[in-house]
Amino acid sequence: MMTDKQIQARVEISESSKEFHTTDISLAAVLVATGRKVKNIASKLRKNKFSSFEQTVFIFDSEGTRELLVNYMNNELSVDARTLLDCLKNLKSTGYSRGAR
Repeated sequence: MMTDKQIQARVEISESSKEFHTTDISLAAVLVATGRKVKNIASKLRKNKFSSFEQTVFIFDSEGTRELLVNYMNNELSVDARTLLDCLKNLKSTGYSRGAR
């Protein structure tokens, strides 16, 4: 079972933040499949010693998200497979159509 500290290390969420940001499209698809609405999709420039690239960032309201994340990270969340795949497909097409790659 993951602790709050371990979960915070894997995702960008804080008690004072009103938004939850993730670059993990699978996690974003889970959030959408459980009824969360995508607030915005943005791009974030990432650099490493070999190259730089844009990464898609999915932004959600953070209200009520912490408990959902804890259940997700602890493998205690059930989501309909078809719904999850549809959400994943929609997020991919939306991200690309907005120019975020």
